[in-house]
This record gives sequence, C-alpha cells and structure tokens, in this order.
Amino acid sequence: MYCQNYLKRRTGHEHILSELREEIDKLIAEVDAATDRDALLVEERIKQTRVLLDELDKRLALYVQELERRKLQDTVYKELETEPSVKNTETKRISRSPQQIDTKPSINEQIAALHRAGFAAHLIAVKLGLSDAEVELACALLDNRKAVP
Repeated sequence: MYCQNYLKRRTGHEHILSELREEIDKLIAEVDAATDRDALLVEERIKQTRVLLDELDKRLALYVQELERRKLQDTVYKELETEPSVKNTETKRISRSPQQIDTKPSINEQIAALHRAGFAAHLIAVKLGLSDAEVELACALLDNRKAVP
C-alpha cells in the first residue's frame, strides 16, 4: 500500500505537472537573464556609436573649415601671383627725400595681414623669407590676442 501510494504520487499527473511548471519557470528565468544581458550589450553599443558619431561630426566640421580656408588661401595666392613681380624689374639707384620713401610694413604687420587673409604659416614663411617656427610663433601670438578680450 505504501509503495502503491508512492508510485501514484511519483507518476501521477499532479506531480508531472508540478515538475513541468518548475522546469518551465527555470527556462523563463534563463531567457529573462539572457535578454537582460543582451539588452545591456545593445545599449552599450548604442552609446559607443553615439560617441563615435559625435567625434565624426567634429572631424567633419573641422575638415569643412579647413577646405574653406584652403579655398581662401588659393584665391589670395592667385591674386598675389597676378601682381607684378619685383624680382623681374631692374633695380636702379634713385635718391629720394624722406617724404618720398614709402614706408614698408614691419614683418609683424606683414605676418598679421597674411595670417588674417588665411595663409598657412609655411606659405607666409616662404613669402617673407622667415623660418616656419618664427611664423608659427607669431601666428600663435596673434591667435592668443584674439582669444583674450
């Protein structure tokens, strides 16, 4: 009788249903955990993608700015090429009074004018016969003056 009761409980439909319910609950818990983990991974990837897109936007804006600056440099350089060259003319000694002598702008003024016109430091250095480091320093000082109110 004990064995019969035992077998009935173990093989009865209520016992089988309770075991199935427990197994299904475990499977649901595993699926929920996997889904949560995957959702966190997707959210992290979205954050990384947004950071990369922001960096890309900054770089594209800088690139467009540089392209515009180069276009301006090209136009100014072409305008300077069309001006008559001093190298091709012969130099003659002419005596002039101090009032007749044209005052040539200082190197600093020339650097500032060319920098404002959008020329690169290397081009300014070549045009004025200075080293790149001197012109870069002067341009940096000019930019700092603009930044300080």
